[in-house]
Amino acid sequence: MTTTATKSSDYKHIAVWGRRLGSMRYYIVDQQERALAAGAPINAIYNRYASDSTGPTREWVLASEIKDDELREFINSEAAKLK
Repeated sequence: MTTTATKSSDYKHIAVWGRRLGSMRYYIVDQQERALAAGAPINAIYNRYASDSTGPTREWVLASEIKDDELREFINSEAAKLK
């Protein structure tokens, strides 16, 4: 498995997460492009707003951060199947 993205389609976890939520293909592709532009970790699943001491920020949520073991395994397993 690739550990660093070189093209937007390398963000397979975003694709799996988006499909699972019923997102449209154009939205998934847009999120993958944003992840590539931002240099997001390869196992990013979505981008969210957060806050730190300097104010609002955006951060990538990772598949490895999913607390539900079954869901995390499903996302990782499905991402591994994608070419």
